[in-house]
Amino acid sequence: VLMRTTMLLDYALVDGGEVDVYLADEGVVGLMARHIVEGRSLPVFFYGQDYLGALEAYCVAALFAVFGPGLETLRLVPYLFSLALLVVVYRFTYCAYSVAAARWATAMVAVAPMYFMQWNLKARGGFVEHVVLLFVVMVFFWRFYLEHDRRFTTAAAFGLSAGLALWVNQLALSYLLVFAAMLAFATRDRRSIGIALAGLVAGSSLLLAYNVVHPLATVRALSRKAIVLNRVPVQERGEDWALRGVGKRVEAVPQGVGKLGLVFGVPPSDALERLGLSEEARTGGPLTPLRRKLWPIPALVFGLAWFSCRPRRGADGLEPAGSSVILGILMLVTIGVGYVSPRYMLPAYPLAAVMAAVLLARLPARRRGLLAAGVVFVMGFNVAGWADAAAVRAAAQERIDGVRLIEHLQAAGITRCYSAGPLYHLVFISEERVVFAPLQKNRYPAYDKEVERAESICYVFREDQSLKRQHVALLGLLEKSGVTYQTDRVGGYNVFSSFSPRTAITPELIARAREPRTRAPAGAAAAEPGEGG
Repeated sequence: VLMRTTMLLDYALVDGGEVDVYLADEGVVGLMARHIVEGRSLPVFFYGQDYLGALEAYCVAALFAVFGPGLETLRLVPYLFSLALLVVVYRFTYCAYSVAAARWATAMVAVAPMYFMQWNLKARGGFVEHVVLLFVVMVFFWRFYLEHDRRFTTAAAFGLSAGLALWVNQLALSYLLVFAAMLAFATRDRRSIGIALAGLVAGSSLLLAYNVVHPLATVRALSRKAIVLNRVPVQERGEDWALRGVGKRVEAVPQGVGKLGLVFGVPPSDALERLGLSEEARTGGPLTPLRRKLWPIPALVFGLAWFSCRPRRGADGLEPAGSSVILGILMLVTIGVGYVSPRYMLPAYPLAAVMAAVLLARLPARRRGLLAAGVVFVMGFNVAGWADAAAVRAAAQERIDGVRLIEHLQAAGITRCYSAGPLYHLVFISEERVVFAPLQKNRYPAYDKEVERAESICYVFREDQSLKRQHVALLGLLEKSGVTYQTDRVGGYNVFSSFSPRTAITPELIARAREPRTRAPAGAAAAEPGEGG
């Protein structure tokens, strides 16, 4: 609690942590919560997407209704869920193994790698909630499957939590398929299966209803995303987009190890795709060079723990899948499904912590001491990662620049703008007094109408967005239309304003700049992000 509270205060005061490159997503959650409280919207999913259930936004809305909207209140929700994660990890490990294992597992999750901690303390649309719900489902599955507890309450809780997890983050489907296979093939006990299925339907009712009203919208969105993943430059997407997407997934396999390492606190190398990381974050703090040399020790600890979860061969062949084997399978599924992005593999760390804790509790005394030393080293390795992260404050400067930008625009009487990328965190901070409609990742199209109606507008972009396809396309269209404008610089932002003629900036022109099949000049594709939101 103390560690997480300290980090939360750090974020509240100086917005530290490289994860602030994703501030726009946090702003979207804040805006969703504000709209819920004001009765303007009742979203099923994260704005602009047909996936990622809006549970986090409703939880934030509940706090907004009590404490009022604010960045600190917004971040209180993932903070509370991060504490809930410690509780469910302890509960699961205690129920499935032992008190000693539960203590070790909880300690390792409490002192987690910085990347994992950052995604536990920021509102990104439900990622920490996804990890918490996974362990809640595991608690009830263990009771339902291994302990044969088929009471109505257990079955209903198992199904309801599974359905809720499926709505919040559809990555849960991969884990639910494992659990379903276990129930289908490893036991003849069919008691209360119907109750669990009814709970599953109830828990995922919003997801199911949405896909009835909008036929298979989530399935279609995730099917395309699973193949393309924004890895195929838009100008290369033709009729063979699926084949190209599969090829890009194969190309991403070698990077999967590095991305998994990021979840476990290994400093990213230059070879690793930037993933939105700034140069300062990749260079790291003063302990980064040492951590890059010592990362094989945590890898050895977790590797041994995973190896210990392999299926065992008994007198009658392979033994039935027990609790440790299932953990090993869940880890394999996590990596196999989520290797394209570290945030998709967030459950890997707490799963590995449980596996290491279980192995530690089961080893004989002599070997236990060696592994205990390794586990303590892992926690020290993670703390060193926190120290390095504290030395990186590029994101804090980004927020300072954002506040300056808002003040500059309000002083100029400009409150409705287009932007190269999403700036929803600035919209939230300004309490929607200043609105940005982004060319890329336009999560809330309602802002387009406001910008279209405004007499004075601006266009905002950062230097690192100067090669983005949409930005290059817009500049080309403005030049072709003969539009003139004034240029200003506010911190890290470039501002175009005083467009003449203003009437030339039409919805049709903006739509053409956003058009997915707009061709960009050579070199622009390199700036296309490596992964979607």
